[in-house]
Amino acid sequence: MALTVTQMVALQTLPRVGKKRVRALGDKIEGFMSDDELAELCGKSYGRLLQNVTPEALSQVLQAARALLKRTQKAGIGFVGYYDQDYPKVLKSTTSEDGTKDESPNVLYYRGDLELLNGTSIALIGSREADPQALKACTYLAEQFAHRGVNIVSGLALGCDTAAHQGALNVCGKTTAVLAHGLDLVFPPQNLKLAHEIVAQGGLLISEYELGAGVENYTFIQRDRLQAGCAQAVIVAQARYHGGSMHAAKAAANSGKPLYVVEYSDPEFNQSSANSGLRLLKEDFGALSLQAVKDKALMAQSLDAIVARLQ
Repeated sequence: MALTVTQMVALQTLPRVGKKRVRALGDKIEGFMSDDELAELCGKSYGRLLQNVTPEALSQVLQAARALLKRTQKAGIGFVGYYDQDYPKVLKSTTSEDGTKDESPNVLYYRGDLELLNGTSIALIGSREADPQALKACTYLAEQFAHRGVNIVSGLALGCDTAAHQGALNVCGKTTAVLAHGLDLVFPPQNLKLAHEIVAQGGLLISEYELGAGVENYTFIQRDRLQAGCAQAVIVAQARYHGGSMHAAKAAANSGKPLYVVEYSDPEFNQSSANSGLRLLKEDFGALSLQAVKDKALMAQSLDAIVARLQ
C-alpha cells in the first residue's frame, strides 16, 4: 500500500481530486510503484481516481510536483509521505473533530527534528486573547512538562500558544509548532523570532501545507486537529465556547486521547465567559481537571502521573 510523496503531491492537484481520494488509491496499491506504472492505471477504473486522467495529464502534474519539492528542499524544508517508513506514527492518530474520520496528512512538511514526534508529546493550547492567569499557567506547565522530557506541541499563535512554546524554551526543552500555512511563511509575523528559536533549540515546525500556501480560515481549523494528532494528550488552558482551541480539544476527546482543562484557584475566573469552553469540555466531553495547587510537591506528583500515563 503506497504512493510516493511526489505522486501524492501531484495527484492532489488534479481536478476534483482531494486528499482522501489520493489516500484511497494509495491504500489499494501493493507496494510502491514507479511513475510509469502509475501512468498505466490512467483510464482504468482501478481506484476510480485515474479513470478520467490521461497519461499526458499525469505526466504534467508529476513534473510540477517534482519542481515544487525541489524548491521546498532548497528552502531548507523537509517532507515525508504517509507511506514512508519515517512518517511519525503518532500522526496516524489524527482524526476529524468528531473522531470518525482519519485525517492524517498525506504529506508532512517540516523544519527541525522530526524525531521529536516519536517521543512523548503534550499539546498545550488556549485562547489568543488570553488572560494573565492563563498565560502564567501555560508558561508554568510547559516548563514543567518540558523539564520532564515532554515535547510541547502548540500552534505558534499569540496568547496561550506563544506562552507554551516560550515556556519550553525557558528550560531548554523541546517544542513543536503546528502551522496553518507553508513553512516559508510565519504567521503571525510577531512570532517570526520565536519560530527561529524553536528550530535553533532543537525543536520542530510542521505543516501539511506546501511551499507558498497562505493562511485561510479553514487551514486554522485543520491545524487545530493536527495539534491533537501530534500529541498523546491535550491540555487547554483557556477557551471560550466557540474558541479555536475547541477543535483540537474535541478531536482529542473523540479519538480517545486524554483531555485536560486547567482549573484555577480563583473560582470566579473558572466561571467567567473566557473559560466557557473549559466548562463545556468537562461537562460534555469528559475532560479532566488539572488543578492549580500551591503545594509544589503535590503539583509535581500530579504532573508526574500525567507523564507516566502517556509513556
